[in-house]
Amino acid sequence: QAILAQAVAASSKKSVSSHLARSQELGGPSRALEAMAAVENKSSSSEGSGSGSSSCESSTDLVRALDWKGAFWLAAGVPPLVLFSMGGLAGVAGNVSFLVWIISALMGFCQSFTYAEMAGMFGNKSGGASVYGAVAWLRYSKFVAPLSVWCNWFAWSPVLSLGCSIAASYILDLCAPSWTWRGWTVHIPGLVDLNFNPTFFTGAALMVAMFAIQHHGARSTARVQKCLAVLVLIPLAVAGLAPIVTGNIHAEHFENFVPPSARDSAVDGTWDRGGGALFLGAMY
Repeated sequence: QAILAQAVAASSKKSVSSHLARSQELGGPSRALEAMAAVENKSSSSEGSGSGSSSCESSTDLVRALDWKGAFWLAAGVPPLVLFSMGGLAGVAGNVSFLVWIISALMGFCQSFTYAEMAGMFGNKSGGASVYGAVAWLRYSKFVAPLSVWCNWFAWSPVLSLGCSIAASYILDLCAPSWTWRGWTVHIPGLVDLNFNPTFFTGAALMVAMFAIQHHGARSTARVQKCLAVLVLIPLAVAGLAPIVTGNIHAEHFENFVPPSARDSAVDGTWDRGGGALFLGAMY
């Protein structure tokens, strides 16, 4: 298209002299100047359209389908992940659990700038952190690069199953607490027992629903996530703000700001090597 635009410009310039000569014969110098301006405008518009089309086709960046509000609602689905580790973390860290959550949130906030920079560096690639790691490995090993992508998503697979199973348990406890059907179990010698019960089928249905929503693109996913985030964040906000508004915060609960003496222990410990190990273990 660029060569075509240059050819059009050359042909236009070649016909300028004859066009100006005829215009001068008909209308004098003023008519010739008007004709020259018209030819130049036509030539510049042809070159501009050609270069614009070429630049659009040469661009390989991904299409920005979301604004910052859509990205915010997509990220709003992360806070409920606290439910995955709330009980276990409280058993490890004890009274200092809230400090672990605060520090973890600050660490994630700082990491978001690093991921944003990498996403800006690879604007023509989708896949997130797994792709960024593969690009970094590519110069060292062409075998490790795709393997790192596979390992990243393989490590995330248990998170999907765990989240769906927890959500399924909440749904069944809320909607059918007296359901007695236990399903059936398939025993695989030396490996695992597969339990096909209501939790399994409910979790599988949730996973299929999430796939169907995300299959239609990031924009539709952000809209659904906006509704789900509002339903999730409102109860969390009420649970966090209600004690402050009603005055049910007891100062004595914050006096012994020490880790427990042992894991899952109700006895207060000290900030020694064992207490520090419990705190760092909860951070991990």
